[in-house]
Parts: sequence; C-alpha cells; structure tokens
Amino acid sequence: MRNTLAGGRVDVLLRFRPDIDALYEADNGEARTRHMRHTALVGLILYNLYNITSFYLLSDIHDFTVLVRVLVQTPACLVIFWAIPRVGSFWREFMVLPAMLGVTLFSVVVVLMSKSPLAAYTLGELSLALVFANMLMVFRFRYALAMTLITCTVTIAGLSVKAGLDEGLRISLMLQMVICCIFTLYANWHAEFQRCRSYLAELDARTRAATAEEIGSHFRDLSRTDALTGLPNRRHLDMELSARLERGAPLAVMMVDVDFFKLFNDRLGHAAGDECLRRIGAALAESAAGAGGFAARLGGEEFTLLVDGDETAGRALAEDAINAIRSLSLAHPGRPDGAPLVTVSIGIAWGRGETPQTAHRLIARADRALYEAKRQGRDRLSAAA
Repeated sequence: MRNTLAGGRVDVLLRFRPDIDALYEADNGEARTRHMRHTALVGLILYNLYNITSFYLLSDIHDFTVLVRVLVQTPACLVIFWAIPRVGSFWREFMVLPAMLGVTLFSVVVVLMSKSPLAAYTLGELSLALVFANMLMVFRFRYALAMTLITCTVTIAGLSVKAGLDEGLRISLMLQMVICCIFTLYANWHAEFQRCRSYLAELDARTRAATAEEIGSHFRDLSRTDALTGLPNRRHLDMELSARLERGAPLAVMMVDVDFFKLFNDRLGHAAGDECLRRIGAALAESAAGAGGFAARLGGEEFTLLVDGDETAGRALAEDAINAIRSLSLAHPGRPDGAPLVTVSIGIAWGRGETPQTAHRLIARADRALYEAKRQGRDRLSAAA
C-alpha cells in the first residue's frame, strides 16, 4: 500500500488528496451517482420485506414497526434517492450514513421494546444492513468504518441489556455481529483500496502518456526547427510548401541570400556571423507573419519565404523583407562594393499545382531569379521570367 499510494495522494482513510479527488469526481461522479441510486432503490424495496418477518419475530409490536418503516423510513429514503444526483460529492456520500444508522437504531430499539421470545432474531437484519452498506453500495471507507463501529457498539449494548435473553444466545448473537462487522469492513476496505489504487494507476498512465506526447512533440519540433535561428528548417519548408501547393491556389516562393556573408564572417568572426543570421531570421519571420506567409532557413546564409498569391504578393513581401534587413543597420565592414550595411538579395517565382515537381520547379526558378538579383548588383529582388 505504501508503494501504491505514495506521495500523500491518499490518506489512511483512503481519501484522495483534494486535487485528485476533484479529478476522480469529474471522471467517475456520474457513474457513482447512478450506482448509489440503483442500489438505494433495491435496498429500500428489500428492506420493506422485513414487514413480513416482523409479523413473526415482533408480533406484539408488528403494527408499530410497519408504520415506522412505511411512513417514516421509506419517505426519508425516497428523499435521499431524489437528492443523490442534486448535491455535491461530499453530501452524496455522507447523507446515506444517517439513513443506515437509523435502520440500525430502529432494529435495536424494537428488539428492546418487544416482549416476543423471538425478538432478538430481528438483529439478524443488521448483518444484512452491513452487507448492503459496506459491500453492495460500497460506502467510502471512512463512512463504512463509522457505520460498522456504531452498529457493532449499539448492537452489543442492546444485547447486553435485553432482559429474558438466554445467555448462550446473547453471546452467540454478539459474536456473530462482531464477525460480520470485521468481515464486511475488511471487504469494504479492500474494495476502496482497489478503487484508489486503480485510479492512481490510471492517472499515472495518463501522465506518462501526456509526457510522452509532449516529448514527442518537442522532438518533432526540434526535427523541423533550425537550431541557430529558431526558424523552420528545410524539412519543415518542404512540408509547408507541399501543403500550400495542395490547396491549388497561387503561391509565391522567394529565395533569400545574405549579400557577401562569407566576407562578413571572415572579418568579424563566427559569433558575429551567427548573431547576424539570428537577427535576419527574426526580421524575415516578422515580415512573413505580417503577410500571412512563411519563413524558413535553408542553411548557411540562405532563407526561403512563401506567401499565398501571385507575383504581386511575392514582390510586396520581398520588398518588405529587403527594407526590414536594411532597417537592422547591421554594419558590414568587408563588402567589396563599398556598401556599409548587411543586405539581402531575393529571387521570386510563383505558380500553382499539386505535384512534387511543381515545388521543385518553383524552388529552381526562384533560385535562378536570386542569381539574377546578385548579378544586377545585390540588395534587390528579381522575378523569374
């Protein structure tokens, strides 16, 4: 038990920790309510059959016992039957306890009232009441413990003061009650323990599954993310490009290259080069997001932009991206053309289709347009013919 119910999730009375109890109620409250109502209705019907046994065992007060059962106890039980689905979990479990204790006290009282020589045998009803509460309705263990201890105490007290009872019968009935209390309470504890253990095992399984899903999602994200810039990588780009082409709408593809980046790296070092790429990646991602597009890093100093639409949409995003990189004002001391800042060149292609060949053609055309932009002097865009 210590291993199963570790971590303070269940106490010695088999009560869940409040947060776990709330989860349990959310998962099982409706089923528990149905079970209690069905059990209560069956128990009430069978309990009223004791009106027949009272005719033989309590013949001198039979009318009184029938009146109490029919006019007091039955209506009270029907009220509880009505209330079970309309109250919270605490009251749902608790309010059945007073009703069962009422059955216990009533049985002991009528035995003490009756002068019938068979009256003591009425206490056999209490054994069945314990079976009903502890094993059929399966009281929560704390209520089963209270029910059992009170029933045992009241029964033994009643037998102790019952006048005219054969001593051997008195001791036998006491012993039978004690054994019944132990038997049914142990059965209840075992059922409740299994309930708690099973639910905690279910929660643990859910947690492991959720953790595995989170880890899997994390690694899926890592497998599709460029480690340096945090942008989608080539694998993610291929997936996004295919998905957008499958829609059948026009799509503009832009190949982006940082101008003279190798010279930047050689002059300022790899740390500065990495920081430059991170800032360029962030600027491209912001421009793409503003146009409902997509930005990815291919590798090295190469990036790709996607946006739904034709040449007009592609040109608008490309111009915005070029201006965004200029606005970064990243100094480039090693440019052979004398320009002072880091810039990018962009090649644009557009088209539509649903085949892998379409994607490859768009990339190839955008790549050729990129080389044309570089040939024309860099820091500009060029559209595929």
